[in-house]
Amino acid sequence: LPVRWSGLGVYVVGVALSVWTARTWIDHLRQETGHTPVEPALLLDGPYKFIRHPGLLCLIIYCLGFALTFRSWVGLVLLIPLTAGFIHRIKNMERDLAVQYKQVWSLRRHTSKRLFPFLY
Repeated sequence: LPVRWSGLGVYVVGVALSVWTARTWIDHLRQETGHTPVEPALLLDGPYKFIRHPGLLCLIIYCLGFALTFRSWVGLVLLIPLTAGFIHRIKNMERDLAVQYKQVWSLRRHTSKRLFPFLY
């Protein structure tokens, strides 16, 4: 029973991060309404201040919480290739972002983590 409650807690943390991420995007889009950007801008507010890919982190947290809530060993094992796939996708995305945001990407790379705050 404690594992199920902790899984539910992990899932709720994922939901909170997802809502925070979506809210940050909505606020950014509201500010940009009516403005024609000269060049693309990186989002540096909300969870993007600490994590460069919070949407992928939300999915990992959802899956972990779901697996713990239903005490699924299969879910926990499948979390490993899911995370590995996300890490591969992040490497490809960051290569493209480095080309797109030539000047500011090196600073952004050093001020935030890719997926897990303070770790990776």
